[in-house]
Amino acid sequence: MKRRAVCFDLKLSWQNIARMYNALASRYNLGISEAFVLLHLDENGQQLNTLAAALGMEPGSLPRTLNKIEEKGWITRTKPSSGDKRAVSIALTNDGLEAREIAKDHVKAFNNQLAQQIPAEKLAIFFEVIDLINQNVNQPQPNIQYEAQHP
Repeated sequence: MKRRAVCFDLKLSWQNIARMYNALASRYNLGISEAFVLLHLDENGQQLNTLAAALGMEPGSLPRTLNKIEEKGWITRTKPSSGDKRAVSIALTNDGLEAREIAKDHVKAFNNQLAQQIPAEKLAIFFEVIDLINQNVNQPQPNIQYEAQHP
């Protein structure tokens, strides 16, 4: 039996999930990146750096997505009246709140579908394993010398 690679299986699963969400989101003129931003935006607005951290992204990678969302009228950007003039607060508009609810409903529906098909004990183990993987990835890695293994 061929040995499976954790990173490959995670990537493949994410690509399949992303493809499913993109197909759903396209019905609403919404992309998956835009949906994730809407889902992570605080109702009262938040700073770009805070939003980027919540998404696990660098602040510099968000402007393109934010521009698309702003063009659709789903967010507003405001600069503070005092303090750091570079700081911009991003807030959902009423239309943005509606788009977020649509995205949220689809995420909930998918999670409910999984919960119906996968026993709770297995899902709990899945989340434990994901947490362990993330802990391992986020730890400093020693200088590991990998040896190619050939059959």
